Amino acid sequence: MVGRDSTTRYKWKYSRDESSGVVRECFADNIIESIAAHSDGREVVEGVDASGGNPNRMTINLRPGGRNGSRIEIFVNGRRSESIDGGSIFLCSELVRQVTLGAPTLQDPNVARMVVGEYQHFFTYREGLGGGEGGDERGKHFRANVLTAVYADAQQDADLFNDVLGDPVICYSHNIIGKRV
Repeated sequence: MVGRDSTTRYKWKYSRDESSGVVRECFADNIIESIAAHSDGREVVEGVDASGGNPNRMTINLRPGGRNGSRIEIFVNGRRSESIDGGSIFLCSELVRQVTLGAPTLQDPNVARMVVGEYQHFFTYREGLGGGEGGDERGKHFRANVLTAVYADAQQDADLFNDVLGDPVICYSHNIIGKRV
């Protein structure tokens, strides 16, 4: 739903490699949680495969009978990250190509449906909630903003692509408040 103004709650997991201290997002689990939460609790994901040895590729298998396709392929084509302000602010971005595959349509019954999308997420994470809200102990809370820029794809709409060239056609912004549990 475009322009949805609500609070959506779900678990967002990270894990720390004890030997190196590196913290990584549990991306496959988080995708399942996020899609279910943004689908009003419907479990539309059958499974996620991110184990192919390529951290830039993921397959999301959707439950049969859905109207949006049967499978989503995610390709991360670029990543950047940096820490600023003494480590209390973390910036990162991911450039993503998403291919949604589905059954043939009535309009084209001999060809599987394929929808291609290009977008980029820009994340800004800040430690704490600010203003001392909610017992703001160091490391217990964070705030984040995610700006998503959606780009036209030449294979989907050549005229639109030529009109906008490299500019985004839609931008979304989400605010996130996280709490360690």
